Amino acid sequence: MLIVVLTVTALLWSVSMISRSVAFAFAVNLALMAFAGVIWSIVPIRFGRGYYRVRPFERSGRLYESLEVRLFQRVLRSSGLYGRSPFPRYVRGPTGWAVLDAATLGPETAHLLIFLVVSTLSLDVAFRGWWDTAGWLVMFNVLLNAYPVLSMRYVRVRTERLFGPSDGRRKSHPGELPNKPLQPTGGAGLGANGTVE
Repeated sequence: MLIVVLTVTALLWSVSMISRSVAFAFAVNLALMAFAGVIWSIVPIRFGRGYYRVRPFERSGRLYESLEVRLFQRVLRSSGLYGRSPFPRYVRGPTGWAVLDAATLGPETAHLLIFLVVSTLSLDVAFRGWWDTAGWLVMFNVLLNAYPVLSMRYVRVRTERLFGPSDGRRKSHPGELPNKPLQPTGGAGLGANGTVE
């Protein structure tokens, strides 16, 4: 938590030193993602397990579908920015579903913390009257942090639909797909490249 406080303090100080610009707003997000990547490779930070649990209002997936999270995932996949598979993959086997579930925790945590830092910075910039910079910060924050958080949560929602909750009350035998057709719209399924769709 100390790292987050120091980062926010440094960013707020830098705002007073740097002029308003789209480049600044974009650079802040990218710098924080790079910083998080380094930190998470050394010390993987996680919230309590209760935070990652799929909530009842999420289970149907309608929230994520109404926010076009699947469109975000398709665009990110087809862009090639993060390689062939920007999302965690399902690997068949006795613990494949649990590995997929666990692989969403780190990216979600990192993007959520960055989202909170950039939101704080956006408020500071808005209070300074730099509405254009605040707008750019919010836009990049939603695209680069909020949607990845929603995407990781949606992967867990769909994984839970296929295999049951990750707390051990799963529906199907581990490593096996359920005995029902996988629907690409409105239902969970596995894509050709092994990602949950």
